[in-house]
Amino acid sequence: MPVGTITIFEPARVSMYSCLGSPRGSNYGPTRGRASLHSSGPTIRRRSSVMQTLWQLQQLIRAGKNEYGRDPGAPYVNATMTNYLESFEQASRPSTKRDHEFNHCSSMQRYCHVQNRIPEAVDWALSAISVADTDSAYDLTSLYSLYWPQGEGLDKVELAQFQHAATKNLDRRLDRRLVGATMARCLSLPDLCNIQDKRVPNETIARFVTILILTMPDLCHPMHLRDDLNYDEQIYKITTTVQNQVPEGLLPLDEASSSNDIHHFCSLQNSIQKGINQPSVRPLIEPFLPRGFTKTKISPIFDLLDQLREAPRNHLKRLITS
Repeated sequence: MPVGTITIFEPARVSMYSCLGSPRGSNYGPTRGRASLHSSGPTIRRRSSVMQTLWQLQQLIRAGKNEYGRDPGAPYVNATMTNYLESFEQASRPSTKRDHEFNHCSSMQRYCHVQNRIPEAVDWALSAISVADTDSAYDLTSLYSLYWPQGEGLDKVELAQFQHAATKNLDRRLDRRLVGATMARCLSLPDLCNIQDKRVPNETIARFVTILILTMPDLCHPMHLRDDLNYDEQIYKITTTVQNQVPEGLLPLDEASSSNDIHHFCSLQNSIQKGINQPSVRPLIEPFLPRGFTKTKISPIFDLLDQLREAPRNHLKRLITS
């Protein structure tokens, strides 16, 4: 007989893509695990071949995938703002649906930026880029501006200014690790680096690679990414890391989040910690997680679960509440 259910990763930064935990300051998280006090056996989801955007995760939530957390809805809606999420779901023509989903992602980006939820705003910008018209250039100034608090006179940051600030580390407000992780994720969006795709010019893509190399040498070393490689080699190393190695490293967490068995969940602790701390994984997910999450939050979660597994029945309510 079930006594209760414990939310392991309560919605509160990834998507990142989203990968693990809960976006900083967010109302939901891309991955949430549940452990019940009864054993009904694990259900393992098939691993996705790419990291997912917040927009993809929101659609999964609205389709009934409750393991991804609560639906953030469309909090930007007011008397003068259209509910693009509702319009997307009501539209039938593909081009109209694409316009509405792009406007929804862009509106979520602006809303999160105003709330100073910068990692989440960046993730929504990546969502917008992923659904933008591939035959038109995307206005990247809206992405560059997100790394500073909204309203500080940096609403139209150009690429040269952005690159200089990120690589020279002159502005302490700028999270260089988040910039580097964003560059890797952006370059790995499906088809973005194809020659026929017009969203981001090749020259800009090359500069994104340079920014990544200069801001995250600890990530570039294990993937053997260097500035003396040709364009195709650089893009291949980035995309294979983000699209293959990161999901592979997060597979134990994915398995745990799908488990209904507290004993099975706890048995995955070492695999989860080993996976998220891989040299090609941790630098890409950590900037999108609450600060210190991978170092200070994982072990206490499992310690609490171990207490629950071993606690007398009359102590369960107190432990669950804590």
